Amino acid sequence: MVRGSPLARLLAEVGLWFFAPAIFLWLYVAKLGVPATAVLPHARIAATIWLALAVVRLAATLLRSRRAAFWISSFAVAAVITTVLFYYTVVVIGLRAWGRVITWELIRSYALQLPALADALGLSLALAGGVLTVVFGVVLIGVALYIRRFDWTLLLRARLSPSITGLIGGAAVAVVAIQVYLFTAAPWTVEREPLSMTVFPEEVSRKMEGNLVDRMQAERLGRADDAARAVIQPAPAAVRRNVVLIVVDALRSDHLGVLGYSRDTTPQLAKLATEAQHAAFATIHSSCAESACGLTSLASGRYVHQFSDRPITLTEMLKRNGYAVHLILSGDHTHFYGLREAYGKVDTYYDGSMARGYYMNDDRLVLDGVASLPEWSGVPTMFQLHLMSSHVLGRREPEFRTYEPASNYGNAQNRTETHGLPNPAAVNYYDNGVLQSDAEIARVLRTLGSKGYLKDAVVVITGDHGELLGEHDMYSHGSSVFEEVLRVPLIMMWFGYQPKNKIEGRGWGSQVDIAPTILAELGIAKPATWTGVALQDGPKPDFTYFQEAPYVGLYDRRDPQHLWKYYVDIRSGAETFVEPGAVLAGHDDAAPNVSSGRLREWRALLLPTMPGGLRAH
Repeated sequence: MVRGSPLARLLAEVGLWFFAPAIFLWLYVAKLGVPATAVLPHARIAATIWLALAVVRLAATLLRSRRAAFWISSFAVAAVITTVLFYYTVVVIGLRAWGRVITWELIRSYALQLPALADALGLSLALAGGVLTVVFGVVLIGVALYIRRFDWTLLLRARLSPSITGLIGGAAVAVVAIQVYLFTAAPWTVEREPLSMTVFPEEVSRKMEGNLVDRMQAERLGRADDAARAVIQPAPAAVRRNVVLIVVDALRSDHLGVLGYSRDTTPQLAKLATEAQHAAFATIHSSCAESACGLTSLASGRYVHQFSDRPITLTEMLKRNGYAVHLILSGDHTHFYGLREAYGKVDTYYDGSMARGYYMNDDRLVLDGVASLPEWSGVPTMFQLHLMSSHVLGRREPEFRTYEPASNYGNAQNRTETHGLPNPAAVNYYDNGVLQSDAEIARVLRTLGSKGYLKDAVVVITGDHGELLGEHDMYSHGSSVFEEVLRVPLIMMWFGYQPKNKIEGRGWGSQVDIAPTILAELGIAKPATWTGVALQDGPKPDFTYFQEAPYVGLYDRRDPQHLWKYYVDIRSGAETFVEPGAVLAGHDDAAPNVSSGRLREWRALLLPTMPGGLRAH
């Protein structure tokens, strides 16, 4: 028979229950840089989960069989604890891998494709399932031992009448129901509570709050977009040639042979350049270090701190000028932080979440989509294509395993410490992905050419962000602003005509310049609300911006030969300035000193780009 005070045991259990949430919240706030405003809301959710379990356990005591009640309680508690631990793990992985709390839609999407995901990560699905089973078994044993020795529900049930027990249980059910209603009606997304952002990602991603975009600012800019949109008219003198925009996920410029890399990772691009009437190759900087903000910047011609609720997009401008617009995208863009909405209205949209018979990150779905297109009808057409071959989650073809030994650095076991240097096995794996991307681009363009779409067309190839391959003892992207994650290629090819204004010698632009550059090529004026400038034009901005929470920064471009980089960690106010020679070489070596006047100027320029301004100098 269980003895002791039920109240003392209940209080002790509550304290024990909050042990895992406390550890997670410490990591979430102290190590991953999320605001402390998330702590209390998440503690409230954890308390609600415990209370719901308490109701289940109290209900189980009403059963005649004590053995059945014991195992129902044990399995319920163990299942919830295992689920919570799994959720905390994927939240931490998501924040470290791409700087975002994972969404329910992404969990569901990848759960439906577990074998392909495991293959992409180089993991054994059987081993992963075995580990999860073992974890659940260990938790179940621990919970069963605890309940057998310290359970308070049986004590409470023994000392209270059934009617009183029912009243307590009913009150608990009412409290849980109210908390669930409050959570669904007003989730704590502003406070960055993780479960709120998982279940209601649109509350965050629509305004890109994770990248330090203020709600009120986004709404104000949306009204400005509405005003600009009202006066936009089709350009009567526009040259309505076709546009092909190809974005390769996680493509860093310094690993492309056509941009000087020591390995010939882009033989097909080099060949295509000779087949085009003209080709230009440059390195530019992305506005951030992950896909959601990078692709939004590309679409809207704006930096992250200027994102609008209702942006005027490149696709919208082309639609207004008589274009048919088609998006064929490898990867799940529909459920990835509001990306589908960021692209704007198009004629046809197809991405990995809609594909059947493909792994969602398989570029074959893009190749097959392009192959199914009809012959060009003469209507000016834009294609935006997205490739995942160079991304760590992309499907890799055996024929491109050129550089060995190669290991998938998406698997944490392969992320060896390199003392700040690139990991050779990770570099080989990445370069094999670039080789595959190069081949996929060539297949796509040759297919489009065979259907007549390249008779008079401009082709633009770029990346949404870069990638870390062990440099700075970091991998992937989404958690830093080192040059490796910000430098992306800009490749332009002209088919069927010679460009009037070329972009050679005009490198070091920004991702926000791509959309204006495409419009300028067609003779279409950019919207008044866009920040980016056409690379064919004359004077360029003195400063360009970037951010990846919690880092916010700028490039001082007033002297092209002395390109300064400056950024701030908004959590602590710590400042980093990188000397020109290091930036131009693609490094982030800190400068020994900066003049006080220059530093004051940089601080003033960054002040309006971050909520709360610069802190604690």
